[in-house]
Amino acid sequence: MKTIGRPTLRVHDLRHTCASLWLGADADPKVLQRILGHASAAMTMDLYGHLIDDNLWDSAKRLGGILGASEPDEEAGEDEDGDETGS
Repeated sequence: MKTIGRPTLRVHDLRHTCASLWLGADADPKVLQRILGHASAAMTMDLYGHLIDDNLWDSAKRLGGILGASEPDEEAGEDEDGDETGS
């Protein structure tokens, strides 16, 4: 058997990385649940959902754009969260 020089790398680590990349690329959690063999999409999201926080914010921004909301105006002295800056 040939080794890859990573004695602590397990097949399960590769599975975790793959699932994380799929969710990071906006894969449907229900589809991912079926691929991974989890009992529910909730289980999949419980295990990997913390990895997609940025995707949640991106989705919220897209929804805001659909509803006509705009990004905070930096010239008006607001930061990304809509709070006034100290200037």
